[in-house]
Amino acid sequence: MIEYAFMSIFNKDYSEKAAEVCQFLSILRPELIVPSIVDKLFTSIDDIVEAHRFTSLMFCVTRISRQLVRQTHSYSHGQTYVVPLLLSVLPGIDFNDIDKTSVTIDFLDTILMLITCVDCSSALQIRNDLTEIEREVCLSTAMFEDFVTRFLDEVFEIIDSLSTDYMDAPNINEHPTEYDIFQKKLISIITSIVQQCSSNIFRIVREKIVSFVTGSVFTSKVRPLVVGLVRAIVKCHPEDTLKQHKSVNDFFN
Repeated sequence: MIEYAFMSIFNKDYSEKAAEVCQFLSILRPELIVPSIVDKLFTSIDDIVEAHRFTSLMFCVTRISRQLVRQTHSYSHGQTYVVPLLLSVLPGIDFNDIDKTSVTIDFLDTILMLITCVDCSSALQIRNDLTEIEREVCLSTAMFEDFVTRFLDEVFEIIDSLSTDYMDAPNINEHPTEYDIFQKKLISIITSIVQQCSSNIFRIVREKIVSFVTGSVFTSKVRPLVVGLVRAIVKCHPEDTLKQHKSVNDFFN
């Protein structure tokens, strides 16, 4: 059954059903499903010839996200994939390929609701009772800052592109619903990060968003997205953010 499910992932007629089957199988035997699908995804990331494989696998990985982050007696290795996956899939945010971007954003939105963005690497200096997998997971969390920085850069690049490249405007207007969903997903991701991150990572997010907002001019098309990003950081730490950044007050006024 596993082999049939894996083969069907790339069948356009059955990809959704295959992802659902993989989700159920991952609940029963995560050690057989999670590593295989993740390895296939890592291989597909740089596959230019068969780019559709990345999209199909991202959809599938999103369905098994809960099993990926769970730690059980029978399987806990999935957590070691989380941060490397977050970093590896960022190139999937490509507004020239709406399907690729959509599945990437869906994955990020799903996974970041399930985890906290905290650098736990210092635990290796404090704890001497960690298993090898726990040590590997703790070490990988040191890359959270890099992920957050790179993710925000991707978001800012898209906002800049939509604010300045009028050639893209007709394409966006042809798919207003998809664009609205895209904006909401990005805001949801930022909200998940700032609500469940360390103070240091929140500071990085806040400084980058405030710097971007105060140094740019935005069209009406992207203003709801920009407002959503600012609202996310203000809602998380309102007094501190508004006290340190008068420009945020000015932005809302």
